[in-house]
Amino acid sequence: MFFKKARVIPLAFFNIMKNKNNGFTLVEIMIVVAIIAMLAAIAIPNLLRARVNSNDTAALALLKSICTSLETYAAANNGLYPLASGLSALAGHTFANSTPPYFNKEKLTTPQFGHDIIFAGSTAGYQIAANVSNDNVSGSKNYRMSTWCRPEVSDCTGADYTVSAP
Repeated sequence: MFFKKARVIPLAFFNIMKNKNNGFTLVEIMIVVAIIAMLAAIAIPNLLRARVNSNDTAALALLKSICTSLETYAAANNGLYPLASGLSALAGHTFANSTPPYFNKEKLTTPQFGHDIIFAGSTAGYQIAANVSNDNVSGSKNYRMSTWCRPEVSDCTGADYTVSAP
């Protein structure tokens, strides 16, 4: 009463499933290759754009981090910023060599995220910029920040930012 009668599957169904040719036809393989090619054509440009955007975001985050460290240094040193004309000079300054350091020295001396980082500072202020190394491949935007961490952004197809000590 509670059980339904089982359906009987005709034997002809199983004879269809027992095909003697065990391979795929050329048309089936071509369709699969075409589908994979369409998926790749959609996915690859999006992945490359995501990489460019992540480089831009990481470069801006690095500039903000350096600016925050410079402001912290100035707060601890009577409002005076480090006097340096370049990242290597900044890495050799007490800014990066104090205990604990205000910023990681290795990040100041190695190229970061497809952007060239340039720095100029005086005791009155600083400017720092991240210019794209390879336009539209390693990044799409140039960034510059000055004293008090005010960011400027430009498209990388224009001129690169320059920096000068205030």
